[in-house]
Amino acid sequence: MFDIVSFAAIHLKKFKVIHKLPGRLRIKVPNMNKATKDAISYEKYLTEAINILPGIKEVTYNYISGNILLTYDIKVTCEKQVLSWLDKIWEISIKNRKFIEEHAINNIDYVADNIRYQLKKEVDNI
Repeated sequence: MFDIVSFAAIHLKKFKVIHKLPGRLRIKVPNMNKATKDAISYEKYLTEAINILPGIKEVTYNYISGNILLTYDIKVTCEKQVLSWLDKIWEISIKNRKFIEEHAINNIDYVADNIRYQLKKEVDNI
């Protein structure tokens, strides 16, 4: 089984905002501190997915605390849109779980391109 998909399916939907300021969200992801090195190696694909939303400035992962820090331009997007976008990433990932499991090990770039394409079609609906 493709580890990052299982991790996302189980944990990312349960995220919780633990601190916020305008332009900054700190998000707690349950059991993120238990992510395997294999799962961590794919974080760049999650970062790319998050960055599709206009206004995202930076995504920082802390696997010790289990937090993700997102900074964004408040002139371009807002907290509600960022959180809706994270939900959309989760939804599309789950919808494509079988496709990801079947193809990611041998061709992760093909999978990433496919998911990015789907996300780009959805970003204007957020």
